[in-house]
Amino acid sequence: RLGPWEAGREMSCCPLRKALPLVAAGGVAFAVYKLFRVYVKAAYEIDCSKFDSGGKLIAAVLKKQGVQHLFCLSGGHVSPVYVEAERVGIKVVDVRHEVNSVFAADAVARVTGVPGVAVVTAGPGVTNTVTAVKNAQMAESPVIILGGCTSILLMGRGSLQDIDHLSVMKSIVKWSASPRSVKELIPCIERAFVECRKGVPGPVFIELPMDLTWPAHVTKEVVGQMAPKGNSFPAKIARGFLQYHMSTIFAGAMDNQPGELIRPRTYTPSAGNVRAAVAAVTASQRPVIVIGSQAMHRQSEAHLLADAVAKLGIPVFVSGMARGLMGRDGRGVQFVHNRSAALKNADLVIFAGVVADFRMNYGVAVNPRAHFITVNRSRALGTMNSAIKSPDLFVMGDSALFLMELSKSLSASGAQPSKFAPWLQQCRDRENEKEAAIAANAAREPKAESGQEPFLNPVHLCREIEKVIDDNAVVCVDGGDFVGTAAYTLHPRQPLGWLDPGAFGTLGVGAGFAMGVKTAQPDKEVWIMYGDGALGFSMIEFDTMVRHKLGVIAIIGNDALWAQMIRDQDRLLGSTTACHLNRTAYDKAVIGLGAHGLELKRKADIPAILAEAKAVAKTGVPVLVNCFIGRNDFREGAISV
Repeated sequence: RLGPWEAGREMSCCPLRKALPLVAAGGVAFAVYKLFRVYVKAAYEIDCSKFDSGGKLIAAVLKKQGVQHLFCLSGGHVSPVYVEAERVGIKVVDVRHEVNSVFAADAVARVTGVPGVAVVTAGPGVTNTVTAVKNAQMAESPVIILGGCTSILLMGRGSLQDIDHLSVMKSIVKWSASPRSVKELIPCIERAFVECRKGVPGPVFIELPMDLTWPAHVTKEVVGQMAPKGNSFPAKIARGFLQYHMSTIFAGAMDNQPGELIRPRTYTPSAGNVRAAVAAVTASQRPVIVIGSQAMHRQSEAHLLADAVAKLGIPVFVSGMARGLMGRDGRGVQFVHNRSAALKNADLVIFAGVVADFRMNYGVAVNPRAHFITVNRSRALGTMNSAIKSPDLFVMGDSALFLMELSKSLSASGAQPSKFAPWLQQCRDRENEKEAAIAANAAREPKAESGQEPFLNPVHLCREIEKVIDDNAVVCVDGGDFVGTAAYTLHPRQPLGWLDPGAFGTLGVGAGFAMGVKTAQPDKEVWIMYGDGALGFSMIEFDTMVRHKLGVIAIIGNDALWAQMIRDQDRLLGSTTACHLNRTAYDKAVIGLGAHGLELKRKADIPAILAEAKAVAKTGVPVLVNCFIGRNDFREGAISV
């Protein structure tokens, strides 16, 4: 038994004895924490002066890959990309709507062969491009979209414009990526140049977290602002984590350097398929070749393709980007009119980069007894609607290379193209008959509207434009009925001299296409043939053209209607609801944007107005000619769906 004083001592010592392990553990923890701080500082402290910004690395890759033009709309998430691009000599064109940055990049890709590049900010900046990206996909254009994104630390935490961009873009691009460190940027951008031109070309998308693209010292400052203040243990741990995060972002950032120029792969058709095609042509009496946009991916060899096609001596029809391939006169083998009649009477039909979709009536347009050859980089596209008309021979490969090899092999075999002369003459007779009908239509005066003199005949107007466009002109078309009229009456002078949206039938491409072409090829005369409905999608871009001195000539077919829609809607549904517009003074609207606006109502004024438009455009000022056109039956029977 303890005495009273001994018991008291035992009781007073007991709490101290229990606390000793805790004190020891705390000391160990403190020591570990101190060591952790020292380790973090030594291992993860970064010297910002040693790192280039991600934007600078991206710009270096673009420059190395031959990019000379970049289209963007100002946005904080991606500012370093276009700032650094301009610093390395890439021309930066800032547009007024993101969709037009992609349309412009698409046009650059089509006429130069170098993938077009569009840079847009996060969230709505990316979603605003969706229509143009889908259009590029269906038109098979190699376009690279660089989209901004919130910082990696803030993903999924409700930061400004933070969305899942990859999910939005997944179905409309060939490939997409979201790098997670600066070190990944260069290989990621370089892979984009491979993917967008592999197989059937198309758009690709890269999401760029802003903490990868901004300079290291800016990222460090921003990350530092996220750190909690004070000397509490959790605050210090949080700051250590943020420091670690910074180190992972920039680890090995300077290990990669831009590689050499990446050249697109060549898709050579097999020799066996070429021999089979030679045999089919040799056996035929009435062959027809239809050449589409996919044959124009070898832009620098377009003249070689034209020479090869001319030597074949076979009737040729062209569509999409292939318009203009054979020049204005068609070199004796190209025809514009009565394609359906030629296909129905042919005994051999070759689709070179053409798909049997709605434009070919799903294959019904082809004579069911004709030998049918399709050439495409995609089996799915080359055999589309085969249940209706199945190819007798499908050739996997590049359409241009196929036609060049076919021409070479036929010449080597001693085949005589002259045997197709009677068939060519039949096609020419039909062509001349249609041209005579067009001339007769152009001579008619449109019906006068109430209280006004007759407006312009759209067919006559287009024929007058045909007389004055330069030999180096590029025509961009954006509309329905008026553009359909232009397609029959305007003849592109050279390969890659005609840009239309393609299979997607998108309205709104005009300004973006024209800006892209005029930026990439400033010495060329660039025209836009606009329907007045289509103009509404992109008229604000005349501001962009003014600021960047892009002297484009825009012709507006102003009939105050959605003309292609009203025809079938009124006939089938007995209503013209939502088909009427106003005779708006679009010429005055663009004057407010700094452009040159002209009004054209009288037939007699056409030559003088067009001459003025051409002269002003040569000074770098964009011109809009507001042409008041009347109703015309030239397009009766044209489809609207």
